[in-house]
Amino acid sequence: MAQGATVDQLVVELASLFTLPLERFEHMVIIIAIGMGLAWGSGINLYATLVAVGMMALLGHAELPRGLAILENHILIAVAGVMYITEFFVSRTVKDDTGWDAIHT
Repeated sequence: MAQGATVDQLVVELASLFTLPLERFEHMVIIIAIGMGLAWGSGINLYATLVAVGMMALLGHAELPRGLAILENHILIAVAGVMYITEFFVSRTVKDDTGWDAIHT
């Protein structure tokens, strides 16, 4: 009987390790949703996504998780903006923008 109680305690302890509190679950869902939105946006244009998300966070229209707080950096927003404008004009003015594509690949 004592051994059965020990196994039961072990099972309870193992189960408690794998349970997820509701607030942590909600936090994970928010992170996944933000990640999916950013992934979709970056599929359209990475630099425009970085500028848009950074500006929204910088102006207080969005609150980013701690891991994405770097997107609020002024330098990152400026560099992404310059890259977006450069990519926009290169892809529309140069007949063969293979060099630009090769740099990004």
